Amino acid sequence: MGKVFFLFATALMLALLSPEVNAQKSVIQLDDNRSLEIGGWVRSEFIFNSRATIEAVDGLFSLYPMEVILDDNGVDINGNPSVAMSSVATRFTGTFKGQTIGEASSEAYVEMDFTAKSSANSFMFRQGWIRLSWDHAQLLIGRAWHPMAAYSMPHVINLNFGAPFFTFNRSEQVRFTYLPENFILSATASYQGSYASDGPRGRSDEYMRNAIIPEMSIAAVYQEGEIKVGVVANTKTLKPRNTVTGLDGITKKTRTKLTTISGQIFSEFNNGNISIRVNGSYTQNCSESYMLGGYGVSDYNLLTGVERYTPSQHLNGWISVETGEKLKYGFFAGHTKNLGTLDPVIGSFYGRGYDIASISRIAPRVYYQFPKLSVVSELEYTTAWYGTPNGADNGRVSGTAPSGNLRLLMMAVYYF
Repeated sequence: MGKVFFLFATALMLALLSPEVNAQKSVIQLDDNRSLEIGGWVRSEFIFNSRATIEAVDGLFSLYPMEVILDDNGVDINGNPSVAMSSVATRFTGTFKGQTIGEASSEAYVEMDFTAKSSANSFMFRQGWIRLSWDHAQLLIGRAWHPMAAYSMPHVINLNFGAPFFTFNRSEQVRFTYLPENFILSATASYQGSYASDGPRGRSDEYMRNAIIPEMSIAAVYQEGEIKVGVVANTKTLKPRNTVTGLDGITKKTRTKLTTISGQIFSEFNNGNISIRVNGSYTQNCSESYMLGGYGVSDYNLLTGVERYTPSQHLNGWISVETGEKLKYGFFAGHTKNLGTLDPVIGSFYGRGYDIASISRIAPRVYYQFPKLSVVSELEYTTAWYGTPNGADNGRVSGTAPSGNLRLLMMAVYYF
């Protein structure tokens, strides 16, 4: 990682000192045909939470509040407010352009920040892809935003990008895109990496690797003027176990796999003064994308140890609105509903939020945009309805009680 940091630091120095740099775009001209565009930001944020939350990256990435659990005195042990301040979301990006390969133009993109392990200030590899472009087609290879996330993202300030209502996932993939007039048509084959499914051996990408079959996604997007609409469909296959052992004491290979489907529809309106984005999705087993869901054991052979699985089902929706020029206002609202599993659950459940019936969020924000600096404040209130899942009733959750968290984010971002 030290070499990577050195390269980025060198690029930044060149961008500031080289007379051949385009000051508008921070572009370094490498030769007559190739260029390097560098960018990123320094981001420093202060966060207050009114209670403990399910989180990542030392609390910078917050999903939903923890359940209300009372101690012997009737006091909620998770009702502890907290504050944090951090700059580990500082980011570096680099785009190499200009090399012609056959009849295709090419570019390579790298994106990194410090959120891998904030206590050690180590780099996290966010994206790294190669893209070849023809007149009406593109081929992308590498780590990029998952197709369920790539075509419509909400306006939010928090690092969670609207999760768990939004598909937060960057994956290794090969994506072919056809670009007729006003349309984007794509097909993607991807595999899990940093964002991995849960299973019998914890969270790991091995369940998809062992299944052999890649995750497949297709997307169709129409855009003209101020309007953008689209649909995405997705299927993935996991193999939770390679071997099983039953009461017969014999360890044997198993071929049992689980295939799930998900899909979304979305629309956007942007006329320069106001931007509105709306997204709805149906998901099965999408815990790897920081959404609620997973899968449970639906059948178990005591003698042989062979299991079969059933996926969770969730309906998710969100809307984000933003208006203003230098002084901008906006809000995000999201909701996710647990529909239960396809079949009854008789054994373990692997995933996130099996005991949550629904989650709702409202998050207004305001920020001022200077030429290179943004000063931002966002207030986010998230409520999770915890209850008791009934495996015999296809994992539906009943007897719910709410748990709410008020999260205040204040942030300054300098762009370079």
